[in-house]
Amino acid sequence: MYFTLRRSFAFLAAACAMLSAHSAHPADLEIKRWNPEGLAQPTAYSQVVTVEGSGKTIYLGGKAGVRPDNTFPKTLEEQVELIFDHVGIALAAAGATPADVVEIQIFIVDLADIDPSPIYKAVNKFFPVGHKPASMVIGVEALAYTGLLVEINVKAIVPSLKTNSPVAHAAELEIKRWNPEGLAQPTGYSQVVTVEGDRRTIYLGGITGIHADSTFPPTIEEQRKQLNINVQKALEAAGATLDDVVERKIFMVGLAKNPFVPPVAAKPGDQRMQKNAASVPAERKSPVAMVIGVPALARPGILIEVNLTAVVPTTRTANR
Repeated sequence: MYFTLRRSFAFLAAACAMLSAHSAHPADLEIKRWNPEGLAQPTAYSQVVTVEGSGKTIYLGGKAGVRPDNTFPKTLEEQVELIFDHVGIALAAAGATPADVVEIQIFIVDLADIDPSPIYKAVNKFFPVGHKPASMVIGVEALAYTGLLVEINVKAIVPSLKTNSPVAHAAELEIKRWNPEGLAQPTGYSQVVTVEGDRRTIYLGGITGIHADSTFPPTIEEQRKQLNINVQKALEAAGATLDDVVERKIFMVGLAKNPFVPPVAAKPGDQRMQKNAASVPAERKSPVAMVIGVPALARPGILIEVNLTAVVPTTRTANR
């Protein structure tokens, strides 16, 4: 009998080990970096990077209006058309479509001095209704090559049932894009995008100090205050708090004349902290962060914009 029990325990231990190993494998990631045919073939960076595990995350870095022979058109309209041709090629090569994009960042040269409407129209046309990504528009002084006028970063997520990955059964992803009540209701992009699987990842794209009626205060102090209100509304709508924020990027016009006071440099209760709409009290969990001075943002008069990523553990998402 002792021998039988011993064999039974040995079998149970082996079975548990196999189950443990099996449950660990779905979290394994497969990472691929390459330059699809039909695009320029840079050697210093990749046009596409995919990370495949619980679904597939796709990073398209720096899509500009550059032809495969490294030449580019002179006009903004032609460059924008070429950009979205290239984004479509890159997404298709990675097994995705425009409907899978969750976040974009648009960098425009001399934004304060040009009409950016061709860009906004192209964005609105490219992404289907119900699948508008989180978005930021940032004015810059220059891009990699003289003559490039606009460049776009793209992040897409493909739910696991659409992939052929051996780890695709790990967790099906549910992606939601919307504009919460109490915030402006843009039609070309979404204020909030959530990706839910083994956790909830929240993308807040380009939150500014704009009121729900699309107006905004004239001063940086008032915009900071309203921005903070908007961030908290967006996080609350997504089932998150400031403690869940893991990454924060702040873009400010006139930063050199209006120095930013980072949270780590201020004591709790410091009045300077109240001016920083995107900062959090010292007792909160602080995310990784960066602050960037820019010459212009999406609309004339907008002086500060924040891009946030938050992550909510499954133990909390299950209770919602």
